[in-house]
Amino acid sequence: MTNTVHSEKVRDGVRVSDQPIGASLNRSRRELLRATGIVLVLYAFTAYPVWKLLPQWPLSILLTCHAVVLVTSTAILTWFVVSVPEFRKTMAFETEQQETRMRLLDEAERRDFTSRLVRAMDHVDDEMAALNVVEKAMEMVVGSEPAQLMLADSSRSHMKTRATSGGDHRAVCQVPSPQACAALREGRTLVFESSEELDACPHLADRGGGPCSAVCVPVNVMGDSIGVLHSSGPELVRVSARAVENLKAIARIAGGRISMLRVFAETQVQAATDPLTGLLNRRSIERELRLLMRAETRFSVVIADLDHFKAINDTYGHETGDRALRMFSDVLRTSLRPDDAVCRYGGEEFLVLMPATSPDEAMWALDRLREDLVLRLTSAEVPAFTASFGVAEWTPGFRSEEVLGQADAALLKAKETGRNKIVIDGTAAASDGQMPTVRQTNSATVA
Repeated sequence: MTNTVHSEKVRDGVRVSDQPIGASLNRSRRELLRATGIVLVLYAFTAYPVWKLLPQWPLSILLTCHAVVLVTSTAILTWFVVSVPEFRKTMAFETEQQETRMRLLDEAERRDFTSRLVRAMDHVDDEMAALNVVEKAMEMVVGSEPAQLMLADSSRSHMKTRATSGGDHRAVCQVPSPQACAALREGRTLVFESSEELDACPHLADRGGGPCSAVCVPVNVMGDSIGVLHSSGPELVRVSARAVENLKAIARIAGGRISMLRVFAETQVQAATDPLTGLLNRRSIERELRLLMRAETRFSVVIADLDHFKAINDTYGHETGDRALRMFSDVLRTSLRPDDAVCRYGGEEFLVLMPATSPDEAMWALDRLREDLVLRLTSAEVPAFTASFGVAEWTPGFRSEEVLGQADAALLKAKETGRNKIVIDGTAAASDGQMPTVRQTNSATVA
């Protein structure tokens, strides 16, 4: 004899049994027979007092009493044996159906929120725009309750708040580093109903607004923790499961997008800058030069070259030479304007584009730069060195090769006449056919 195991499945939110139809009919017959037997037993117990107590009554009255007893007992039995269980089954089925509909509705809303968040992140192309999307998404999930996104810095030793929503001071999480965050250490979402609980995060205490509840969602990218999404609220007010899932979606999607944008930005920086000095490389400065020429605005071109740099390399070694290049690059960055494009043009040679600057103005800026270089050398761990500069002005009608050639010729003039100089190549209009005139300066005066 074999035992048949039957199960139930849920199809489209409805519980369906996989039992055969014959088994269901046999069970219905057994329940009917059991109900009939109960009715007969109940009738026997109720009919005996009627016959015993009313023996002299007419037969019609006795039969009527028996009929009433039989119908009443059958109705009562039907109610308790059939109607009540069926009513309970119906109520349970409707409750289950309602829970299923609510669950499906929550799932549909969660998927809609996730898809909209993904589309919003796909539209951004820098980290600040992605953080703005995060702020809007957090506000959609937690409403007016405070929330913040904290990300680790490049050293992974400090946490900084990068996005916030809500205005309550309880949102200010003071966790100093990724190592100090419990959610990041455990690698899972933590929900605290009260900051006064024994196992609550210690960073929830002493916020000045009294006890609070909180949820902390780690922001992980390929197993690497880069931050935490934190939201707080009134004490003992538990965040809904749907809100927690949406916060997880924000942390997952935003973390992936921000990491990708950072990698892309780093790749762009590496492709556009010189790896030793961090200045623009030759390709980048040529693009900047084309943009300035397209604007048809006069600008100055400066070519700088470190004097006797080969001797520094030969005497002190290439490592010292690299330190000298990095220090000079830093002086260029700090002494010139933010709008000036600075490039390591090759070896110890540097190129500077100074928009809306005349050669005389460029000379004054370079004199300040030379003074800064002297001050920096007094505390630097490199031997003292100087630099020579050639300056030329671009005007509409000249090609890039021409203005670069003029600046290079001015630099060569500075080298030939003793180095540590600023030589300005002043050019006449491109159409007048005049030869260039050259001025030079050894410090801040023009000869």
